[in-house]
Amino acid sequence: MATARKWYHNCLAQHDCSAANAPGLAIFKEDRPARLIQITLPTSTRPFPTLKLVKTPPQPSEELRYAALTYCWGQSQNFDHLLTTANESARYTEMVLDDLPKTLQDAVLMCTILRIQFLWIGSLCILQDIDDDWQREAPKMGGIYANAAITISADHAGQASEGCFNQQSRDNLEKLDESAAVETLYVSPFNIGTGITIPAIDNAVLATRGWTYQERILSSRILHYTKDQLYWECRECILAEDGMTDWQPDKIRPLPGLLKYYMRSHPEGRPWEKVLASLGDLGATITSVEEQAVKVIRLNELWYKEIVANNYCKRHLTRSSDKLIAVSAIARAIGSLWSPWGPSYFYGLWTCRFEEAVLFTRTAAAASPPIVRPPNNDAKHRRPTWTWAGHDFP
Repeated sequence: MATARKWYHNCLAQHDCSAANAPGLAIFKEDRPARLIQITLPTSTRPFPTLKLVKTPPQPSEELRYAALTYCWGQSQNFDHLLTTANESARYTEMVLDDLPKTLQDAVLMCTILRIQFLWIGSLCILQDIDDDWQREAPKMGGIYANAAITISADHAGQASEGCFNQQSRDNLEKLDESAAVETLYVSPFNIGTGITIPAIDNAVLATRGWTYQERILSSRILHYTKDQLYWECRECILAEDGMTDWQPDKIRPLPGLLKYYMRSHPEGRPWEKVLASLGDLGATITSVEEQAVKVIRLNELWYKEIVANNYCKRHLTRSSDKLIAVSAIARAIGSLWSPWGPSYFYGLWTCRFEEAVLFTRTAAAASPPIVRPPNNDAKHRRPTWTWAGHDFP
C-alpha cells in the first residue's frame, strides 16, 4: 500500500501525465461519466469508508479527480451488485461495501489509501438493464479512463470475486533494508528496449478481454495488480515492486508512447512533439504528394497491423456488438491528430487507401478460439462484412 501511494503521489508531483496535456487525448476533455461512486474517507472516529452513487456535475467547479477500475466480470451468476433501475434510487442514498464483489471492494480500499474520493466502475455507474443509458455512456468510456487520475487494474483476477490483491505471490518478495548486512547480493542485467512488455501484465487474463485494450492504452496512470507483484505504469515511467523485471520490447504501449515509437521507427525519426505538430496541421504543412503518401502508409501500418491485427483482434468480447465501440476511442484520438485534412474513420477502416483496407484476411494465429456468441440480428448492431470488424475471428 505504501509503495502504491508513493508512486501515485510522486507522479502527481513530478510528471505531467494528465490527458489534457497528452497529444491526441485532449479531445476527451468533456467526456465525463454520468455517475460516480462517492467515497467518504475513513476518519479516526469512523474507521470504514461509506459509499453512495452521485451524479457527476456537467461542469465541475474544479478538477474532478476520480479513479477508474478495469477488471474481468467473470462467469459468476451472482450479479446482484449491478446498477439497475430497481436499485438506482437507493444507491444515491447508500451503497453497502460488503455487498460488492471482492475486486470492487479492493478498488474502494485503494481509493482510501490514495485519498481519492470518487471511483468509476462501469457495472456500478451505468444502468445495466436500460440500453439507452449504455448507448449514452459507452462512447465516453475511453475518455473516462483517459481523464481518470488513476486506473486500478486487476490484471490477474478472472472473476470479480477474486479481488485485486494477491498476497500469496507477494509473500515471495523480500525487501532488504539498505543498511542490512548482506554477504552476497545477486543482480541481473536491467535492459529496456525501444518498447516495453511486461509478461505479468501482457499475458494476464485481463489482457484477453477486448474492452481492456483501450482502457489500458488511454489511461494516464495505471496501478497493475498482477499474480507476481505490483506494477506502476504512467506516461513517464514503468515501475515494479521488486525494482527490476524482465521487460521486453515491442508490444502494447499507452497511446502517446505507441504513436511516438511508431513514428520514430521510420527513417525521419521525429520526436513525438514534432509528430503531433505535423499531424495536427497536416493540411497546411504538407508539401508533396509523396509526403502525404508516407503519412498514410504510417497510419495504415499503425492501425491495421499494430492495433487491430497484433492486439485488438486477439482479444475476446462478451458481446460481438461491442466490436467497434470497444476500440472507437483509440480511433477518435488518432483521428483528432490528423485533422483537418485527415481521412475519415468508417466501420473500423480509414478512408485513405480504402480499397486496400477491405482486403483483410484471417491471421495464421487464428487457431485460437474465435469469439463465439449468439448472432445479433438487431439492425443497429450489424456490421458490414467488408470490414474486419464484421467478423468474429482474429
